[in-house]
Amino acid sequence: MKKNEIYVALLRGINVGGNNVIRMDRLKNLFEQMGFESVLSYIPSGNIIFRAEASNKQTLTQRIEKCMSKQFSNDVRVLILTAAELRTIVANAPANFDLDNSYQYYVWFLMPPLTPAALLPKLSIRNGVDKVFEGENVVYVSRMTYQATKSFLTKVSEIAEYQHITIRKWNTTTKILDLTDSI
Repeated sequence: MKKNEIYVALLRGINVGGNNVIRMDRLKNLFEQMGFESVLSYIPSGNIIFRAEASNKQTLTQRIEKCMSKQFSNDVRVLILTAAELRTIVANAPANFDLDNSYQYYVWFLMPPLTPAALLPKLSIRNGVDKVFEGENVVYVSRMTYQATKSFLTKVSEIAEYQHITIRKWNTTTKILDLTDSI
């Protein structure tokens, strides 16, 4: 019998600015119909926590994307992490990453084949406003709140690599991790 594993599915680009609207209860039901257990959703930006038999993440990703395309008639990219991988991402954040209230904090989760080494040279950063730190398959980003309109990081949507990034606020990331402990 295979081990039951806790996974996190981060869906890219749903319920953002009124685009790709998918109600979370329908999304949760779809994951349950696929046979996943203890399915939880967290906020409408596309965060699903679930239990499943240990599986190849690429196979799991393809299965979920195919079912979502069939159910919702739109292509949604999905990044699958194990709870352990998410725990490592949170643990490896830069020192004092979320302690200065004058900054907004984000984790940019990179979808294969994109790597931090390939992304970082393409980012424009405004000194004194933006900070970027390389992680393992993620980029940790902070932006000074009162200078947010002057940030160059919003220009990430203009580069081709943006299609391989799904962004979560730091508080969302840590809450998802907390939820993995509850199932």
